[in-house]
Amino acid sequence: MSCPGCVSIVKAAIRSLDPEARIEASAEDRRIAVETGADEARVRTALVEAGYASTPIG
Repeated sequence: MSCPGCVSIVKAAIRSLDPEARIEASAEDRRIAVETGADEARVRTALVEAGYASTPIG
């Protein structure tokens, strides 16, 4: 995730699972913070399907 377009794609992938998800994203830092009711595994799968790897950090 390295540009505003990437951020939009990542947000859309997460919102496809939970339209009310709270998402903070930084293309510069290549990080996102997500508060969602969706299952973590489903979120990670959606990100992979959108072309982005993910690593939970907390």
